[in-house]
Amino acid sequence: MKIQNVFLLIYLLLFIPTIYSQTGVTKAEYLQTIKEKEAELWQSYNSLLEKWQNSDPATRDSDPPKAGRHLVRMPAFLYKIMGDKKYAEHARTILLNQSYGDAYYTVRAIEEIQDSGILSKADLEIIEKQILESAERAVLYWVEWGAMNHATQSLVNNLAAAMKYFPKHPDFNRWQQKLDINISASWGLWSIEDSQIYIPAWNKPLIQYAELAGNEK
Repeated sequence: MKIQNVFLLIYLLLFIPTIYSQTGVTKAEYLQTIKEKEAELWQSYNSLLEKWQNSDPATRDSDPPKAGRHLVRMPAFLYKIMGDKKYAEHARTILLNQSYGDAYYTVRAIEEIQDSGILSKADLEIIEKQILESAERAVLYWVEWGAMNHATQSLVNNLAAAMKYFPKHPDFNRWQQKLDINISASWGLWSIEDSQIYIPAWNKPLIQYAELAGNEK
């Protein structure tokens, strides 16, 4: 065994148990935390809607408040783990009323709640339009250079997700070309970010790209 592999093995054997023993957090406790935060954010979103509905139509925004695009992750996950249709309903509401979409989480949420029977054909038409719009924005408005985290996230989260959801779409090859050009500066290479706090924001979409493209190995 190579010496660097020996050091890595020692590190893992010593570091991981230490982290767990220090936290002592169980899966049940993690799940409870997610449930509590989902309930808090769901109530916050509904409070915004209620405030809008009770405001003066002459002065309020013409459209009701949109749900945060990342909020869908929690109810979709909770439905997948617990099978409670309440969470599938929450996810559906967010998918239909979210702010400018993040197609990665949209596609993932669809997959996680699809067996609930909650999403109708009309629902899917609305959500699928959001996915296509997100992919088009990624093609038109993101630069063709660099490993900078914002561009990488937007391209992966929108193009790779659209490609996964619409494998026979007429724009598939166009999406693939754009994604490959941008991701080439990052795939298998070190980051060129100038601050370590950006590294996770750069690394996460690369992991998502690997998952979506079937290149995890």
